[in-house]
Amino acid sequence: MDMQEQNQDISPLFLKGFNQGYYMQSSNPKLADKMLEADHAENEYWFGFEDGSMEYKLEKDPTLQRHDYSKDQDFDMER
Repeated sequence: MDMQEQNQDISPLFLKGFNQGYYMQSSNPKLADKMLEADHAENEYWFGFEDGSMEYKLEKDPTLQRHDYSKDQDFDMER
């Protein structure tokens, strides 16, 4: 599967959450972390927000490993 096909499989809601989680973590990490700790509905937006936030953290701290984030183990795009 090439990159274009993979991008077509990502839901717009997940992508919006991913981008907002990444941005929030980069601009206001304390607020982003509080948002992640709060109870919220499990939906594509929040899965994306969590992953975007995690992606930013991984890029900023190369000593972190993706498996250090237990929420994201066995992530399945079909949720």
